[in-house]
Amino acid sequence: MAKATPVGDEFVDGLISDLNKQLGEVAYNLAGGTSPTEVNTFVSSGSVLLDTIMSNRRQGGFPVGRISEIVGEEATGKSLIALHALKNTQKQGGVAILIDTENATSVDLLKNIGINVNEMMYLQLGTVEEVFEAMERIIKRIREKGDDRLVTIVWDSVAATSTKAEVEGEYGDYTIGLAARLIAQGLRKITQFIGKMNVCLIFCNQMKVKIGVMFGDPMTTPGGKAIPYHASTRLRLYRNGELKSGKTIQGVGVKAKTIKNKLGPPLRQVEFDVIFGKGIDDETAWIKVLEAGGIVQRAGAWYKFMYEGEEIKFQSKNWKSLLTKTEGLHEWAKSKVEDSLVIDVRDELETLQEAKDFEL
Repeated sequence: MAKATPVGDEFVDGLISDLNKQLGEVAYNLAGGTSPTEVNTFVSSGSVLLDTIMSNRRQGGFPVGRISEIVGEEATGKSLIALHALKNTQKQGGVAILIDTENATSVDLLKNIGINVNEMMYLQLGTVEEVFEAMERIIKRIREKGDDRLVTIVWDSVAATSTKAEVEGEYGDYTIGLAARLIAQGLRKITQFIGKMNVCLIFCNQMKVKIGVMFGDPMTTPGGKAIPYHASTRLRLYRNGELKSGKTIQGVGVKAKTIKNKLGPPLRQVEFDVIFGKGIDDETAWIKVLEAGGIVQRAGAWYKFMYEGEEIKFQSKNWKSLLTKTEGLHEWAKSKVEDSLVIDVRDELETLQEAKDFEL
């Protein structure tokens, strides 16, 4: 009887080499950390809390080489978070591209957030076909030039984008399901490319009510199931109160939940505030996380913590100025927040196994 050929590193490496010669760069050894499935670059959302639960790591955010979707009802900060991602793309030396199908972009808001409007690309497109044609051209141009710069493309929004059949047809024409089919086709074409390049795709989508739903959540997102299936990260935003100064409403509280996440544990949520015309109030949201982690203690309206052997007391209204004035405190607090939110999956599995063994 002939002996079975041992399958080892040499066999696998040879097979990878043969397949790549015939089919192009399609086969990888995952141990090398160079495959398209390995996410090494992230784009910040403007919130340390949100970045950490999305990527389950420090210095995280929206994954580059993947598709992310932000969903929520009106005035929950969807566009604002996407714009923060564009700003942070520019900070990383990348190219920021905004596809606006709502015709609702404010140049003043872009500047207030910190986006350099002179160096970003703005596209005002009207149909799903145009959106995917533009994205495909951008991605192909990047690949042809061999440019490895980070590129973030924001589509705002999926729900507001029509189809050519709707634009050219008459009111009342039957076009149900057409947008979903076009989006599914477009995603099948571009998903295979973005994993091999430094492209971060962020889709903003709205919540709509499903008519006739009697039980469960009646809310859904337009555009079919293709985006939820292709997206590595999906965020759902909820309104969480209003921020008032006297009788004037200055912003809203936002609760963000990862309803899908392929980079870390899903179904986690954080809370932060959004200030109208300015953006996310990131640092103020740190206090609750630090308090929950036992790093900061609260006594009435005052908080206290130990920093470099010294006890520091403050009120919440003075927190941001304290971070600015005290040398090294901002990075120290940010590090503590990230450590509090990162989950070591191996430790969690060991804990679950210990609990299971105990029950047995």
